[in-house]
Amino acid sequence: MKSTKDREPMDKTVKWWLIIFSLVMLVILGLWANKSLLENRIAAKLDDIRATGYPATYDELEKWHKYPPTGQNAAEIVIEAISHLTKWQSKYIPEDFDVESIQKKWAAQMPLLIPGPPMPAISAPDPKELKQRKEELLPEDWDKQNARFLPIMGEAELPGLGKPLPPIIKRSIEDYLKENDQTLKLLHQSTTIKQSRYPIDWSAISNLKHLFKPRDGAQLLKLQAIAYIENNHPDLAIDSFITSKAVAATLNKEPIRFAFLVKISCQALNLTTLEYIFSKTSLNENQLAIIDNTIIEMLNESDMTMAFVGQRCVDYGYFSKSLSPDSPDSIEKMKYVFIKATGLLERDYIRYLDIMQEYLDNTKLPWLDKLIAAKKMEATIGPPFILPLPTNILAPTFIRSIEAHAEGDARLAAAHTAVALERYRLANNSLPNDLTELVPTYLEKIPIDPFDGKPLRYKKLSPQPGYTIYSIGTDEHDDLGDKSSDATFTVMPPTR
Repeated sequence: MKSTKDREPMDKTVKWWLIIFSLVMLVILGLWANKSLLENRIAAKLDDIRATGYPATYDELEKWHKYPPTGQNAAEIVIEAISHLTKWQSKYIPEDFDVESIQKKWAAQMPLLIPGPPMPAISAPDPKELKQRKEELLPEDWDKQNARFLPIMGEAELPGLGKPLPPIIKRSIEDYLKENDQTLKLLHQSTTIKQSRYPIDWSAISNLKHLFKPRDGAQLLKLQAIAYIENNHPDLAIDSFITSKAVAATLNKEPIRFAFLVKISCQALNLTTLEYIFSKTSLNENQLAIIDNTIIEMLNESDMTMAFVGQRCVDYGYFSKSLSPDSPDSIEKMKYVFIKATGLLERDYIRYLDIMQEYLDNTKLPWLDKLIAAKKMEATIGPPFILPLPTNILAPTFIRSIEAHAEGDARLAAAHTAVALERYRLANNSLPNDLTELVPTYLEKIPIDPFDGKPLRYKKLSPQPGYTIYSIGTDEHDDLGDKSSDATFTVMPPTR
């Protein structure tokens, strides 16, 4: 039998284990109670969202964002159209056909080929003449299906505004359009249907490939518009512009931020088509009115509300599913375990829902106020620091999206102003010195730059009678219409 002295250390050990066990249980109970309270707060916030008529989770989004009836879904036609699209590959270009190399060889070898006394230096042929000879010497099918001579959907660069289109590029565009005639027919057909929804599984949106289809369509339609303008068919070029707008509009009601950004990208591409049309031909009043109505439609459809509504549902999965870092690093995994175990994930989700609601509330503000509010939010969010909280990772991308939206609207407003300038030019055979001369005959009011609240800038160009209308852009610095930093719409027509 153990003595009293022997039992005392054992009793103390048991006591300490009981204390430790009790403390651990209290911590676990506290964490459980905390998580339960946070989950109740989340449930209440999700109920508040549902009360507004919007879905709160990706399952609800799937039911809410319904598919149109069979045969009444424009997205299906766009997807089918792009399934017929063929893309060209680059063919090897022999060095012998490099203009610069041939010119140097010509200049170096010509005196050596002529026997007898030294001859005066013979200059190399003019580069334009040499280029023409080069094209005449090419094998007949050398430029066929060669992406090196195809702009936009290939590797060739379009010449600057107001400059002629090289014959070899024009021929490549026309050949490419013939090869993709079925795609073009279907894209034009899609404009007759107003409803649209792309097939997306909101619970697993890693594959968003269908949302890229409209951009492929916009690129092809730009090539078609260029070909029509080069062949003096402005009405058909305008029709391609309108179809491109309609193809981009199939993304209007897709409730996810990525779809909205693709739509803005398509619109930017479409506006460069319009720059090309204005710089290549003189349009009449009726043609300008059709273009202006299309631009106004684009401005009226420029609403990011549905993108935020749907994104909030999609990101529900990010918070509700088991989080695990891509990195095999054990420390990173421990961070995620800590975030989930301590209730930080639930607390961060509440913060996320509050921020998203603030974004939605701000969509109705004027642009300058909206951007100021977004910057204030960005300042409060902060970087991820040590713990990878989802809101610190997700929220900054939403702010960049708002800035992209503002820049897209600025370009549309600049294009709307350009139509008024073209009407003025048509009536007066000259450009105004200031945009105020357009009001009220050609423009109700001068559009406001989203980034500083001032009227859009206008800059006349020379020596050709061109101009640039521009917003100062996301850097909020006036770079005098530099397209690399400002949001511009430029017209550089050939001398009339």
